[in-house]
Amino acid sequence: MATMTSKGSVDVAVSGGALYIKVAGLATMNNGRALHDFATEMIGAGFKDVVVDLLECTGMDSTFMGTLAGVTFHVPESSRPNVMVINASPHSRKLLESIGLTAFVQVKDEPAPMPKVEMQHLRDGFTSDTEKLLFMKQAHETLVEMDKRNQARFGGFLQALKEELEQAKYKAL
Repeated sequence: MATMTSKGSVDVAVSGGALYIKVAGLATMNNGRALHDFATEMIGAGFKDVVVDLLECTGMDSTFMGTLAGVTFHVPESSRPNVMVINASPHSRKLLESIGLTAFVQVKDEPAPMPKVEMQHLRDGFTSDTEKLLFMKQAHETLVEMDKRNQARFGGFLQALKEELEQAKYKAL
């Protein structure tokens, strides 16, 4: 029986100079956009520590992992945050390793409690299909920039996204 978290949700909090992210259920492109926007704003405001709790995460798609990569990879090195993933299942850890993200984020092996902070739920979704396609493209380009081996994995998908965006542009005319 599916639980409410099988759909996936992302909750966030800021406390003591750190940004806390709690992922439940399936982490997908649908909840990645709001995470990207929130994390970008908070890192721009000077938050240097990011803790991502995957205790209740049942899986991640490549767009969501590209979003996590963008939290560190597209930030100038001088202001790059320290990102720590806690409570990752063996499956989640394997996913992060397979795309090379563990070279940029620390994955803590021991169970770690989240601090008692008031979490806020981030909204899901996109305002348009074009916004969704652009976000997916950006996330996958980040994965390829981060680790060139991802070109073999995502190159065809990126090409298909570019073609779909081109078609969407002509439909809008």
